[in-house]
Amino acid sequence: MRYLKINCCFQIIVWLLLSLSVFGQHRTDSLYLLLKSNPNNLTVLNDLSEALTQSAPIEADSLAHIALVLAKSQKNLQEEANAAVNIVHIAWITRDFQKLLEHAELAADCYEKMGEPLESARYLNDAALAAYEIDLYEVSLKNYKKTLEILLELEDNENIQSVLVNMAQVYDMIGSYDSAIYFSNQAIGLSQIPGFEIELGSAYSNLGLVYKKMGEFDKALENYKKAYGFSVAQSDSNMMAIDLNNIAALYSHWGNYLMARDYFERALTIYQKSGKWDGVEIAMNNIANILQNEGKYDSALVMYHESLAIARKMGRTGSVAVKMSNIGTLYFELKNYDSAIVYQNGALEISQSIGRKDAVCKTLQNLGDIYLAKDELSLAGKYFDKAQSCAEELNAKTTLEKIFKSKSELQEKLGNPVKALEYHKMYVAVKDSVYTAESQEKLAEMEAIYKNEKKQKEIELLMKDKALNRERIRKNQLMLYWIGSGLLIFLVATAIITALFIQKSKSNRMLVEKNLELIKHQECDLVLPGNNSLSINEEEKSRLLKELTHLIISEKVFTQKQLTLNNLAELLNTNTSYLSHIINKDFNLSFTDFLNQMRVQESQKLFVAGKHKTMTIEAIADMVGFHSRSNFNVQFKKFAGVTPSVFIKNLTSLNFQEQIS
Repeated sequence: MRYLKINCCFQIIVWLLLSLSVFGQHRTDSLYLLLKSNPNNLTVLNDLSEALTQSAPIEADSLAHIALVLAKSQKNLQEEANAAVNIVHIAWITRDFQKLLEHAELAADCYEKMGEPLESARYLNDAALAAYEIDLYEVSLKNYKKTLEILLELEDNENIQSVLVNMAQVYDMIGSYDSAIYFSNQAIGLSQIPGFEIELGSAYSNLGLVYKKMGEFDKALENYKKAYGFSVAQSDSNMMAIDLNNIAALYSHWGNYLMARDYFERALTIYQKSGKWDGVEIAMNNIANILQNEGKYDSALVMYHESLAIARKMGRTGSVAVKMSNIGTLYFELKNYDSAIVYQNGALEISQSIGRKDAVCKTLQNLGDIYLAKDELSLAGKYFDKAQSCAEELNAKTTLEKIFKSKSELQEKLGNPVKALEYHKMYVAVKDSVYTAESQEKLAEMEAIYKNEKKQKEIELLMKDKALNRERIRKNQLMLYWIGSGLLIFLVATAIITALFIQKSKSNRMLVEKNLELIKHQECDLVLPGNNSLSINEEEKSRLLKELTHLIISEKVFTQKQLTLNNLAELLNTNTSYLSHIINKDFNLSFTDFLNQMRVQESQKLFVAGKHKTMTIEAIADMVGFHSRSNFNVQFKKFAGVTPSVFIKNLTSLNFQEQIS
């Protein structure tokens, strides 16, 4: 979260003055003497409070409150503002954000009445920051909008970028992703000059986070890396830690837990050295999530609770909800459903109270999964329906993906195979859309242009009439330019996408045809002559190949999930060295790849036979020996060149299917 530069400069000057300890001590002593002789002197009260802010914040706060009461009674706006400002500075030190919010708004109001708009903007910005920290997002937006209105009126080009970045973060938290993208792009556009590298890096970080929540992972990673580059260039350790956390979260989503943990731990180290406990809390939560994914539940639970304790101590309500939901998910994996429901309901209540729509969607989906596992199907369906409605409103693809998968499982339990298949297709469609091709990225960029033009009016409306009159002609020309450019880009992109789609379809069809031909000749292709450098008797080798063929073709031993090289060697009455050597040399494959190739070919036969019409792809993957759908997809693409869904789509040759059957 960024401060206004005017506020930073002010605070730096204050701390430099306070650092002159000898001068400060003499000044403090003098102020004490003056206050003793005149206890109701507002100027002395405020000056002494300011002098004690760093060394004795409790005493400074008490003096500032006394000054505030006296100033209000005397209707002295200047001293009322000074007292409120002192309380704001003390609240920053003690991290009392509720007090900070109240008195920053008071200071802003005083400066507005005194005709000092820049000072009013400074403390409105502080109030917005404080409201964000305690999850009062609507209050935060209200103060940011007032700040932006003042800065635009003053034509202050030094601070607008920071406000835009902060507004984007708030919109992201309440699930208004279009607005978050718009304000981030506005900040990026205004920060392309020297001196605004921090704002530029923050804006890229905001975009990455929004795109991640929307399921646009390639775009998310691209923006995270840009943000990290700016953080490194500026030697901003706090922002570096944020960017490391964000990049790690993507690697975690992709299942690369080793790299994810490395990034999370680097971020945690930075936070611990700087004493930034809100960052420590986030990093610990993320590492706990990695431990959970690795099956280290005890360690994960301990770290989740440590992170939760920090969040509660700091009053970070939104973070408390996230931690409770994570703990509930862990208990769900441990089949401790009662504890899981308690934590998820607690997270849901908090998320609803602070307006965190994205968290509400995820928690509803989690509760549905729990009741599904408990076979309370009616209740599970209600939670899934609520979660789907919420996720569709936010366009949260990653959450929708999980909801459709869970709904498919629910319909299977209810004995509705047709409905289960329908939801499974929706699950696959959303999952495929998360990993879009380059053509779809171009379309998304075009849509962003149109949305940015529409959102431009939000800032325009904040400007005064004279500014609107002065800029009307230029903006109309700009609008025509963007519309013309957008239409041209749309036409070109449509042509390119169409050509790519046709080319991809042809390539997939050829790959499927080749795979089908391989299925027809599988028995012939299984026993291949090769160069056997190991001293194996030819008669023994012939026996091994013949029996191996029998186990593969007739008994389909490869469908056993736990089959190892030792198991297969025992079945063939030979040693693992001979068997491994034969597979490596005669089939040019490792043992694992050999099994996976046989499994993929068997699944292809089942697809050709039409089994996918009555069974899910997960069930077929399980039948041929794969542990999970994700591993099946990877191996199928590796040996067939296409995904299972593309293979099925291209099964159009009825004559060939008859030959196979």
